[in-house]
Amino acid sequence: NEAQKNLDDLKKKLEDLAKRPLNDEEKKKADALAKKQKQIQELTKELQKQIEQLQQDQAARSMQRAQDNMQQGQQNLQQGQPQQGEEDEQKALEDLKRAEEELKQALEDLKRQAEEELMVALEAEVKKLIESQEKINKSTKDLDTLKRQKGSLTRAEQMTAKGLSDAQL
Repeated sequence: NEAQKNLDDLKKKLEDLAKRPLNDEEKKKADALAKKQKQIQELTKELQKQIEQLQQDQAARSMQRAQDNMQQGQQNLQQGQPQQGEEDEQKALEDLKRAEEELKQALEDLKRQAEEELMVALEAEVKKLIESQEKINKSTKDLDTLKRQKGSLTRAEQMTAKGLSDAQL
């Protein structure tokens, strides 16, 4: 099959091209990429430290793998092996994306936990308010019963009613 032969020829040419030494321009580009890779690796290392401080183990491991792949990519670029360097950089990118997803999940978990804690605190506060209101209602009912029985309230009972009014606010 002629198409298969052409494909095989192209693959061989590509392999030969990948094996040949880089010319000066390609070497400069590879060196520039290696320097850029080193900068990104340093940023990744710093992020990894921050993630570890947040105790996000999964994301920290992904960041470590990304950093390792970046370092390997940088070495491959410096050694004039851009194809292998590209593969390492792709792995690093995948690891960074995985770390991002893991951090997003951890953030969602933290938000959910904070919301649950807030809801528990609000529920406890509402229960306190209900208990307080029930006490006020009982005391008000008791004072009303006294007033109906006696026709009026004593000065002390009126002061108690005023105190209930203030507590209501």
